[in-house]
Amino acid sequence: MNVIVNVRGGERLKQAVDEIVKTKLAVKAGIPAGATTTDGKSIPQYAMYNEVGTSHIPPRPFMRNTVNDKQDSWRDFLSSNVDYNNIQSDKCVGVMGVLGEVMVADIKQTIQKGNFVPDAPATVKTKQRRGKSEPDHPLIDTGQMLESIISEVVK
Repeated sequence: MNVIVNVRGGERLKQAVDEIVKTKLAVKAGIPAGATTTDGKSIPQYAMYNEVGTSHIPPRPFMRNTVNDKQDSWRDFLSSNVDYNNIQSDKCVGVMGVLGEVMVADIKQTIQKGNFVPDAPATVKTKQRRGKSEPDHPLIDTGQMLESIISEVVK
């Protein structure tokens, strides 16, 4: 799932963003396509089921909520730190890398806040039997999804 962050600002920011678009420089944050749990299950599939919901799982939109809550601060970070005079510089790539780290931290924080539809009572009981410290916390069971979230600067 790709999410586009709308960038608003002055003419100088618009020009910088246009230059970034021309260079095809971007930062991605999320769960990589091939990520699997220790027992071989697809983490992106699990994440998508929770993000949008299924007939048995209510939606818990951790990615969309993060983007909605943080896109303005991401834009402001980019606006304040990009070298407008040299978009293709290593410094610009470095700034995009730091932005990616911020995005990862923000996604993880959204999950950890846990403001989602609660787990079903049967799920909570299963987590309790397995000795989980927070058995009633949606989206956190083994911690493998949380740990799989990464960022990458791409051209």
